[in-house]
Amino acid sequence: MSVYRKIKGAVAVIRNQGVTTLWNTVLTKYAQRRRPDKCPNQPSFAQIEITTHCNLHCATCRGLIDELGPGIQQSRHMSFDEFKKIMARLPYIRWACLNGTGEPLLNPDLLPMIRYLTERGIQVTFFTNAMLLKGQLAEDLVESGLGALKFSIDAADPEVFESIRKGAKMAEVVENIRNFAALAKRSGRAAPALSVVTTVTKTNAGEVPEIVRLVHSLGVNTLQLKRMIPWTASLDDDRVSDEELKSIHWAKEIARGLDFRLIVGPLLHRQLTGTAVIPERRTRTCWWPWTGTYITVDGNVTPCCNLFDSDKIKLGNIFEDDFREIWNGSRIRHLRSQLKTTLPEICHLACSADDATG
Repeated sequence: MSVYRKIKGAVAVIRNQGVTTLWNTVLTKYAQRRRPDKCPNQPSFAQIEITTHCNLHCATCRGLIDELGPGIQQSRHMSFDEFKKIMARLPYIRWACLNGTGEPLLNPDLLPMIRYLTERGIQVTFFTNAMLLKGQLAEDLVESGLGALKFSIDAADPEVFESIRKGAKMAEVVENIRNFAALAKRSGRAAPALSVVTTVTKTNAGEVPEIVRLVHSLGVNTLQLKRMIPWTASLDDDRVSDEELKSIHWAKEIARGLDFRLIVGPLLHRQLTGTAVIPERRTRTCWWPWTGTYITVDGNVTPCCNLFDSDKIKLGNIFEDDFREIWNGSRIRHLRSQLKTTLPEICHLACSADDATG
């Protein structure tokens, strides 16, 4: 990054959020580089689960319910007042993702939450299945100041799509995304930036080339491919094999021909290329415990979005505890210490699965 861009960025942070946030950003970069057990900074990023309600019954979530028990089905929305309390305890956030186990568009306070953040100079993004992305809600989102919006599309064939995203209608999803992309373009705004994320599994690996063509036709020019993480034993058999990954090579050729941005996630890339990475080096790609935090709909704090189950690991509750003590409490310090030398078992299972060494 050039000196000019650094200065420009620093001025923008001071103007929007003040000198203290700029100083916290400097401390965060230091913490990310030096990886101390006790951080001098507070998080610059937060992922906040604003709802656990969902309008779909996807196969991956069905597995989570089987594994974690019926309690995970107890759905509720985070209120706007609760959201503001959380943000008051996270004063230096520069970027927020409003996602968790539910569909953010279902929360009736989504738009006030977005505006609350953007008015404070905080960049906002979230994922959506796009089933509800239409009408006045779509228009309001374009005007809200939302920084980025990501759509989930896991197949180009309607039958395959609807077998994965149970309860969704592919024709509606495609129409809603196409209309939203056109609406955003007509607005003349630089944001929200639009992209599609595909989780690659045995079920849809052969669909990837056609997904590239489909996404390009919708007016969205970025597709990110991610490898499915088998959080539960029921998902283990759906992990994509090396043979099935060959379709991604074809997809890359199609993307080049369309001048289309195709991003292959790091875990998928290593499987695709056969790249071996030692555990110590693998852990250095994890930045969460030094720079970000995950907050569940009930206010429970966990280390990251992959360790979202507070029954397995809970650092504290942001409504009940001083977040400064949570952020540098014994549990998170222990995790940071482990990550500097090896890959903790809980991270191995939740994030890298059998990919811990490559």
